[in-house]
Amino acid sequence: MHQIRSYKQIDGLISRFALTGDVYFDEEVETWYQMGAGGSIYHWGGHPTWAPLDAFHTQFFRGQEGIPVFKLVCPDGTDGSKETIITNPKVRKVFVGGSTFGLEYEMQGATRIGEKNKAVLVIDRVDTNMETQGSYNFAETSVVGLKTHEKYDVDIHKKDPVYIDPPDRFEPLKDRFFFEYVIARAGGETKKAKVGTYEDDIREDPVIPKRK
Repeated sequence: MHQIRSYKQIDGLISRFALTGDVYFDEEVETWYQMGAGGSIYHWGGHPTWAPLDAFHTQFFRGQEGIPVFKLVCPDGTDGSKETIITNPKVRKVFVGGSTFGLEYEMQGATRIGEKNKAVLVIDRVDTNMETQGSYNFAETSVVGLKTHEKYDVDIHKKDPVYIDPPDRFEPLKDRFFFEYVIARAGGETKKAKVGTYEDDIREDPVIPKRK
């Protein structure tokens, strides 16, 4: 956390809740920071009714254990950051109170992905749903501040709320093509009356490299 705090963007009244303090390293030794529960509202459930209120309620009432995902960000040295969403399965039975029907319990998730200094395999828990998976931040809150993040990563999507990611967002930039079927699947408008397949796009545009 010392490195991320050096940007002096997470000590404000609101921004201090942006990160939880939990830090992870992946197999490539990249650093991933766990975001607070309030920062996950666009990655599970329905579309937020009013983002500030939804974020506040999720952060302080639901908490991390009460939501189905972990949101991680990885600053990349450009003022931006990569995101990834890891599922948070309900694995703990928690006492929530008593009633005329007796003691009440509910199943909840965890507050962090794993125990300190213990490796955890999460490959089968990475969200790859186009609507809810992690994307890319051109302005990472913890690096350049909340207002800049909202300007470049939030407000811009109010004009076009559809996120369109390539089928494999981990492939090299040179190999990413936004085919008609990808745009249609994300809910975007296409030029074709009938959307074809990857093979159809290759036949129409020989520049597109063939899959290996």
